[in-house]
Amino acid sequence: VVAPSRAILAGYPDKAGLLLEPAQTHDQAGLSHHGKDRQFEIVVPGTRAHLRDLSHIARGLAQFLRETPDARLTTFLGEDAPRSLRDLGNATHLRPMSWLEYRRFVAENRFHVALAPLLDTAINRARSMSKLHDHAGFGAAGLYSDREPFKGIIRPEASGLLLSDDPAHWLAALRRLRDDRSLALRLAHGGQSLSAQHGSLARVRAFWVDALLLHP
Repeated sequence: VVAPSRAILAGYPDKAGLLLEPAQTHDQAGLSHHGKDRQFEIVVPGTRAHLRDLSHIARGLAQFLRETPDARLTTFLGEDAPRSLRDLGNATHLRPMSWLEYRRFVAENRFHVALAPLLDTAINRARSMSKLHDHAGFGAAGLYSDREPFKGIIRPEASGLLLSDDPAHWLAALRRLRDDRSLALRLAHGGQSLSAQHGSLARVRAFWVDALLLHP
């Protein structure tokens, strides 16, 4: 069994298991958009499967958008976005996209901060760290829940920020990055380096060559 998380492998105790972290799916973005004179852009690159996670921190996120009118939030939840975020003039909720549409969107758009909240659920415990690659593709500083799969990968203050489930902590982190654009740039750069390390296509190719040799 080849899977992108140890939690999935644990569900197959009678099978030989191999962990394969997901490969990069986007080109690395340039980071010139982190200039201080630009609008502060936030993205939540998640489908409806993450609606409960986003809803949990929506109160803090909505407060940030109300107090920072030159900030803008983008989600891919359409009419399913939390009501507290749908009613804001500086929030855009795009309809869900096909994979090809989404890849094109990532290639053409840049953000300063990307959010990846994950509540402690069975599904989330089995997730991979693919959001790291999304954030790198957008050129964004990543804010992540302080639990697996990010807890063991993200280096705080270097490649992202790890946060509790408290919406106030997400609000504080957004305020911090809004006021310290050099930190946002540093985290975005560190996140891209980490994405390149974990998502290297050469590493994935080597994995499959080794796996097929070991298990012909």
